[in-house]
Amino acid sequence: MEKIVVKISGELFAATDNLANVIEQIKIISNNYNIGIVVGAGNIFRGVQNGKALGIKRETGDIAGMVATIVNGLVLRDLLENSNIKTKILTSIDCPSVADKITSENISCAFDNGKVIIFVGGTGNPFFTTDTNAILRGLQIGAKQILKGTKVDGLFDKDPRTNKDAKLIKNVKFDTVLEKKLKVMDLTAVAMALENNIKIRIFNIFEHNSIIKLLNDSNFGSTIE
Repeated sequence: MEKIVVKISGELFAATDNLANVIEQIKIISNNYNIGIVVGAGNIFRGVQNGKALGIKRETGDIAGMVATIVNGLVLRDLLENSNIKTKILTSIDCPSVADKITSENISCAFDNGKVIIFVGGTGNPFFTTDTNAILRGLQIGAKQILKGTKVDGLFDKDPRTNKDAKLIKNVKFDTVLEKKLKVMDLTAVAMALENNIKIRIFNIFEHNSIIKLLNDSNFGSTIE
């Protein structure tokens, strides 16, 4: 089966109905895909933003944010298993009472047993975003595309939340994103995807059944390739 990575924003955990719909969709698409889920933790702690506001070191803030993803990963695991979806939490941060380490052997074992993998702990290193982590996990599982769930309908030429004239960009090349510094993902993540030829799909994860729509319609959301 094709392998995909779904990046879920931490903000989704504060939207109960939307999260329930994502669980339903994961159950449906797990019949046709091996799925790795990368969870954010913006609902708990944003490394750069909250760390700066508190006046703590960037490194400390980033580590706090990575640890927070473990909390969301545990919540997601139980929600998935409540829907009879077999799961496996893998972490980049040593936490043996909660999850096994991210290794190629553990990834293969989970997929061989038909499990959805929840990746927590970020990259395990400060100064990297969850976007970069999503590309990294995509490389590890052999995914051909990364599905990045956001609060907007895709990639825009400017922030649609503050600019009413922002235009949705359906398809764009990696080089254009890098040259124009379009702020859809951090540039490290985009460069990694370009180098390894991994397609990035951007979509509004808060829209009902948006993951299924994205996988069934190449024109849904935005695509970077």
